Amino acid sequence: MNSVYAWAGTLCAVLIIASFVRIIAPGERTMKTISLVIGVFVVLAVTSPLVNFARNLDLSDSTEELFSVEGEASERYNQEVIKETGDYLAAYVFELLKTSKISPKNIEVVMGTDEERGIYIAACRIYMDKDDYQKEEDVKELISSSLAVEPSIVYE
Repeated sequence: MNSVYAWAGTLCAVLIIASFVRIIAPGERTMKTISLVIGVFVVLAVTSPLVNFARNLDLSDSTEELFSVEGEASERYNQEVIKETGDYLAAYVFELLKTSKISPKNIEVVMGTDEERGIYIAACRIYMDKDDYQKEEDVKELISSSLAVEPSIVYE
């Protein structure tokens, strides 16, 4: 804020000096030249803060910061997409087992990404009651045929 006050003060001083020079200027013949010089002087006084700002502006830091923030946001978005996809598949598996009259306690679908940013099912864990061990083959066959992944079944 002090720089704005300093710029305004400088501009006022330049305008006062310019007015004083016009008053004491000799004759009509030199008035055009003096007006031109005063005009250039006023323009330089008005634009000098912009020139200093442009000189002090370092875009490399702000550009790198912008790209790092963009990269972090993109990474968080990708992680959220992967999480949501895993949750959706877990709900799908739950409904699939429910239609076959199998009631799991919990389902975890772990997603992964490859080098080309493709998403795949890394693991599928189905938590079931100990009393439902006889349904293990049905569960494995149902999940393998639907998701093309071998589920691991955990009994609790």
